Amino acid sequence: MVLLVLAVAGCQPKTPSEPIVVPAKQTEDVIGTYRLKSTPDEVAEAGGLEKLPTLVIEHDHWRMLVDGEESSGNWKYENGKLTLSDKVTGENSVFLSDQGGLELVLQGEDPVRFAKYGAQKPNTTDE
Repeated sequence: MVLLVLAVAGCQPKTPSEPIVVPAKQTEDVIGTYRLKSTPDEVAEAGGLEKLPTLVIEHDHWRMLVDGEESSGNWKYENGKLTLSDKVTGENSVFLSDQGGLELVLQGEDPVRFAKYGAQKPNTTDE
């Protein structure tokens, strides 16, 4: 399933890698629903937000939905690394989390970014 995500994500524009320095401190920070981070044009091309690859992290398991196919398994979070273990293939995928658990980055040659759905980064400037 991760390979399918990588294939879909290959359409993402190449941007300089941004190192994620400070990981989420609590396991609960990474629990939630994430979607492949995409530009508005990429969302339109995919056919809407519901068509983007989705990663759901729940308390006791994870699920990934890509093009109508689902994979799932167990996960653990330690030292800013979220490791997903696929229950069918046994494959492990490692994501790094940002400080608030708002973004997960799949580690690999071409990092794939997922953003927490419905969450926004706090505004750090006062207007």
